[in-house]
Amino acid sequence: MAKHRQKGADEAVNTDGWMMSYADMATVLLAMFIVLSTLGKDQTGVSLEKGLESWRESRANFGLGGLFATSSNVVKGDAPAPNYHGADDAAGEGGGPDADKGPRGRDAEQERLNRFLAEMDRQFKVDKMPRVAGSATVDFFDPLGPAPPYLTARQAEVVGQVLPLLGRDDYRVTLVVWATTPSDTAWARAAEQARLVADELAAAADLSPPARARLVAVGQTWRYPGFQRPVLSLTIAKTEKPPTPP
Repeated sequence: MAKHRQKGADEAVNTDGWMMSYADMATVLLAMFIVLSTLGKDQTGVSLEKGLESWRESRANFGLGGLFATSSNVVKGDAPAPNYHGADDAAGEGGGPDADKGPRGRDAEQERLNRFLAEMDRQFKVDKMPRVAGSATVDFFDPLGPAPPYLTARQAEVVGQVLPLLGRDDYRVTLVVWATTPSDTAWARAAEQARLVADELAAAADLSPPARARLVAVGQTWRYPGFQRPVLSLTIAKTEKPPTPP
C-alpha cells in the first residue's frame, strides 16, 4: 500500500523564479546595446546633436497659437508682453519692463470694459450712449409717499421745471431712489419705487415715448457713510449731439 508523504518546507514552490529570467533578459539587452554602441562609426557625440535639432526648433517656435484663429504665425514665448497700466502705475513703478518697447501699452480697465460690452452686444442689443457735456444733481430728503402721489408738493414743483428738458434729444434725466439698507431686498424695493415715481411723472407731464425713454429710473445703495443719505436724487445731464454725416 503506497504511502503519501507530506511535502516539507524545502519542497515549496519558488515563486521568485521569474526574477532570474528577467535579469538574464536585461543583461542580454544591455550587452547588445553596448556592442551596437561600440561598433558605431561616430563616437564624437554628433548623433546626440542631430537628435536635439527638432527639440531646438520646437523650442524656438513655442508660444501661443496666433492672434487670430486662421493665423499661421505663432506668438513666441520670448516676445515682449503688453504693458498694462494698472496698479504698477498707481504705485509709481511706471509701465513695467516693456515700457520702452514701443506703443504696446493698453489700459487694463478699458480692456475689461470692451470685453464686457462685446459680451453684452452678443446677447443683447447695446448702443453706445452719447458723451455727457455737463450734469447737475438735485437731492431730496423728504420721504416719498406710500401711495400716489409719491412726491411732495415741493418735490413735484422742482421736478416739473426739469421735465420739459426731456423734449430735447440732447438731455436725459436719471431718477435715483436710494435704498435704506445695503441689502438685495432694499435695493429691489428702491428700484420699484423709482419706476413708480418715473411713471407718475411721465403721466403727469404727458411725455412722448422718446422723452419717456430719456427718463431713467434706478435704485441704488448709498456708498458714502460720511454724508447724509438723500431719499431721492435727480440728475440732469446734457449730452453732446452726434456729428451730422456729410
